[in-house]
Amino acid sequence: MGKGSAKSFLLHLHPRLIPEQSAKFSFTFCFGGIAFFLFIIEALSGFLLMLHYQPSVLNAYASIQKITHIYPYGWVIRNIHYWAGQAMVFAVLFHMMRVFWTGSYSDPRQFNWVIGSVCLVLTLLVDFTGYLLIWDDRALWAWTIARNVVEIIPLVGHTMASVIFGPASDFNVALARLYSWHVVILPATLLILTGLHFWKIRKDGGISVPL
Repeated sequence: MGKGSAKSFLLHLHPRLIPEQSAKFSFTFCFGGIAFFLFIIEALSGFLLMLHYQPSVLNAYASIQKITHIYPYGWVIRNIHYWAGQAMVFAVLFHMMRVFWTGSYSDPRQFNWVIGSVCLVLTLLVDFTGYLLIWDDRALWAWTIARNVVEIIPLVGHTMASVIFGPASDFNVALARLYSWHVVILPATLLILTGLHFWKIRKDGGISVPL
């Protein structure tokens, strides 16, 4: 990205003016901004949890119990992380519903609708992989079912299941794979697409005006 492109990106990411009607709460309901705010909370609380969580079969569940019951304010951080994650899923979902209801996906915003749809899928995957990291009986069964579902996809199922969920024969590798998805790959991809999403909103003429 050249100097001119970077300047254009920043200018469109933080515009000086936006349409007055489209900035009204009764039109946007601020679901997009709420989702991004919750993403920041998730990142901060997740970083604190990373300091004590151990992604291994022997220690994963035990480390979660220590965070919840032993480490000072660990239960607060874990609950903030959990509930912010659930709220983020609903915020993104409601944002997509609002965009669809108001027709804000129409020309010239079709591509941004696709980006938003991908962000919704990534949000669900981040939430699901976080659930699996507890690695208790329920998480193990959820991992098994999800892996089997992906595995039956014709032609690419076995490869996809191995890449996403790790090998079925080595739970330590599988848990490390899930940890990588949850902590690094999915959040980084979501952050990049969110930045692109915000930029496209401005680039396409600002927040869509009411129908």
